Amino acid sequence: MHRVLRRFMLLLLAALIPITDSVLLSRGQVLLRLVAGPTATILTSQRAAASTRETLFGTGSAERCENGEGEACSRLADGNDYIMKLQARSRANKEKNARELYEKTVRQLGYSDFMDQLNLNLVLLSNGSYAVLTPEVYAEKRKAGKIKPGSVDELLD
Repeated sequence: MHRVLRRFMLLLLAALIPITDSVLLSRGQVLLRLVAGPTATILTSQRAAASTRETLFGTGSAERCENGEGEACSRLADGNDYIMKLQARSRANKEKNARELYEKTVRQLGYSDFMDQLNLNLVLLSNGSYAVLTPEVYAEKRKAGKIKPGSVDELLD
């Protein structure tokens, strides 16, 4: 059964990978063409739409109360002091909540793991933005105590 499956996979590979000028390819080259060809097609045919800080949070409106902001907030609170207090707290914590949500999004999307595969290091800067460091620069900063380890390492000032 294993041989049948292997033969089928080789036939499938031969059909999927165009080989010109009757060039013999190594297993690594075959795998590279198999993976890189479809991946390149996918990456070039679709534009990635990453979230930005501006698009993570909605804005309040007449229909929606977002972060304690918007015309709908007072209507939804309906005079309830506790709800109005929570809406005020949401307004006060808007920047902090946005930063936490953005950092969580970066962690969950696996940008750090992706950079690891490229032999680079993703670090969070003190201003909330991110930087990519080469292994040499990362090692220097780490020796100097400038790196705080975490799910995404933080570069200290």
